[in-house]
Amino acid sequence: MHLIVAHAVAPDADDVGSLSAWRERSLPHLNSLLRRWQVVHEDLQEPSTLSTPDERAVARALRWDFHDGHLPWAAWQRQAPAGQAWGQLTPCHWSASAEHIRLANPQSLALTQEDSLALFESVRSLWTDDGYEVVWHAPAVWYVSHPVLAEMPCASLDRVVGRQLDAWLGQDPRVRQVRRLQSEVQMVWHSHPVNARREDQGLPAINSVWLSGCGVLGQASPAELEPWQWEVSLREAAWDADTTAWQAAFEALDARIAAWCDPVSDPKLQRLTLCGERGSRTWAPATTQRLSWRNLWPRWRMSSAHRERAWEGL
Repeated sequence: MHLIVAHAVAPDADDVGSLSAWRERSLPHLNSLLRRWQVVHEDLQEPSTLSTPDERAVARALRWDFHDGHLPWAAWQRQAPAGQAWGQLTPCHWSASAEHIRLANPQSLALTQEDSLALFESVRSLWTDDGYEVVWHAPAVWYVSHPVLAEMPCASLDRVVGRQLDAWLGQDPRVRQVRRLQSEVQMVWHSHPVNARREDQGLPAINSVWLSGCGVLGQASPAELEPWQWEVSLREAAWDADTTAWQAAFEALDARIAAWCDPVSDPKLQRLTLCGERGSRTWAPATTQRLSWRNLWPRWRMSSAHRERAWEGL
């Protein structure tokens, strides 16, 4: 199994020394793995990419040909026919200040199914009148389909949660139609009864949507894919910049890594990718790599200094 870990870098890494000591003390099974395995792949880019490092790693596991901001997660989740364009709409809360707009963690909004359906129905015609097909899937997951989404560059929701949105709104001409619809949604929801009720309950308004995961699936690869798992248990703590919760989630993951690497049974874990904001790094057992890898990649030795290099650049 190939384990791809999103948000493997702490949400607040200012105290590097303390974080390093915590990793040495609290992630023994991961440290053992990094000591014994070797790096077989790196993907280090700028944190301004529209697609996150873990998304890129999963796309490689799926053997997709892809470009930044064009990963068709919505079509993949819906198992759409090849060539059919889909995107995901996430109802969300934008908080505005004098200078910036921020997008709150959608998981913290306590949006019920009843309220989500009411909001969905109130704006459905805005999309269908423009030729979109819209599908309600879950309170925080709606899908839209339209040919224009086939080449729509989109910033991942994971890129924008808790961030200033200005840099992610995009200036691409293909995005303008969606921005207009987004503005119309905001106007409809400004005085919607659901938001009036949420205000009475002390909850933030659902005042916008975020479009992500646009694109089309190509033809399925005839080759069998390596088993893989997308580990997102660290994501919500990272979104909330809660380092304590992030550490607890990572310690729980470390325990699962121990079970997956149990030498008594057939070890399930054969490849590990740790992903941060900028990039990812992949390890595999040294004994399974061809000799050429030894010339391309450094061996990661037992010392804590060398293990700390595992996190550099992520």
